Amino acid sequence: MKPYRLAYFSAASTEIPSLSQGIIKYRDKGGALDIVAKTRSQLFDGSRVKSFVRDALKSDIVIVTLHEGKASCLCFDKLVSAFDEKRKDGEKVPYFHIQPVGSDEDAVFLSEKYANGFGSET
Repeated sequence: MKPYRLAYFSAASTEIPSLSQGIIKYRDKGGALDIVAKTRSQLFDGSRVKSFVRDALKSDIVIVTLHEGKASCLCFDKLVSAFDEKRKDGEKVPYFHIQPVGSDEDAVFLSEKYANGFGSET
């Protein structure tokens, strides 16, 4: 079985322990998953942003957790732009989920605009 590839970004890193526990449980039940997870503090320069975007483009699923909108995610615009370029070329893009935290109106707006299936009942 080919493992799923997940790219995960967290602005505050508070979700990383829960994410790790979930991945362990998934793998314990036979699931196959490759993951790259980054936090805002790890994407502090252009080369690290570029590397994360490259990993995200190769993923099946991309999850971005925002705190205070896209300002909390230095790679957001580059990520969305890279997805748009792939779509224009007729290529498949990863399932993209934006997780707004709390009452972050900017993050909710970005989720509605860019995330797959935001607000749908699937």
